[in-house]
Amino acid sequence: MVKLKKEHLSIGKRVRSRIIIIFTAFLMLLMVSATSPRASAELVLLDEVNIGDPICEGNHVLSGWGILRQGPASGWGGWDVDDNTNSPHNLRTVWDPGQTQGDENWATVILNANTNARLLEIRHLDGQADDGFEVYINDKLVYSYLNDPSNSEYWLTTEIPLKIGGELVVKIVATGDPWSGINTYGQLAINYMKIYGVGGFDMYGYNYNSRIFVGAYDGVDRYLDGLCWGDATYADDLLVMKWSKAWDDARFHGAEWTPDAWCTNHGVGEYERDGQFYKYTYFVKIVWVGDYPDNEYPIWGQFEVVEEVLNDPGEGTNGVIYKSQPGLGSVENWIY
Repeated sequence: MVKLKKEHLSIGKRVRSRIIIIFTAFLMLLMVSATSPRASAELVLLDEVNIGDPICEGNHVLSGWGILRQGPASGWGGWDVDDNTNSPHNLRTVWDPGQTQGDENWATVILNANTNARLLEIRHLDGQADDGFEVYINDKLVYSYLNDPSNSEYWLTTEIPLKIGGELVVKIVATGDPWSGINTYGQLAINYMKIYGVGGFDMYGYNYNSRIFVGAYDGVDRYLDGLCWGDATYADDLLVMKWSKAWDDARFHGAEWTPDAWCTNHGVGEYERDGQFYKYTYFVKIVWVGDYPDNEYPIWGQFEVVEEVLNDPGEGTNGVIYKSQPGLGSVENWIY
């Protein structure tokens, strides 16, 4: 097996930082599954709002909601296992007359579907109050939920079939009579709402059916906060990420890892240094090699970088900075 020696990798701190950020894109494919089983098969996530998350709410238009409530694991029906892992346990209630906002028994949020939406998913609490509600989309009644009269507190996900596209004004109306604790706790707690559509790319840039990501680095961690894994450096830069069927089968469908499992990243961006702007392109290939004994550029144990290409005038780097043979795919001809 022919490899370039590691001392040939003469790269600056900025390039190393870029490599670390880009590796986290691959890591996403190793650690985090598709947005949901349905999204990886037929439906993809078109838009979502995590109610109570200031960053996520800031990307949407909300009206009529109660105050932000952040509760401990023991409150609000216990910790919701479906809560956004990037933020604390948070929610708002539809009806909150005892607080500074939420006087009416309804609240709205605008979600966007760039193709026909087929499913609205609502995560809500059925608790001690009468938490029944109706859902309207663009002023049309699409669903009614009847409260569980047992007074048990639990979170549940309600799925509402749809066939509509464009800008969707989702209105939730609390239908139950106000309970004794409404002035303190409000009524009808909502955690999140999600809109799914048929095929194609989801709102973050992933297309699991075609095994490709196209979008800003901000979307790689599936949290649109202007950061990529907490780092703003490359969040606005463009990333194209592809992975093979063998990678997809092993990561998402339980198949064995083989040397045909590979991923690529192609990053494009611009940065400013000393008053000048520089554009860069970066390309990297990663392949599963198993317990290969001469793994000179390993990541994640059984994976190896097999090629890196960087064109960055600001770093004075142009072309291949690392390459091994044979590259992607089978390693049957590799010399052990």
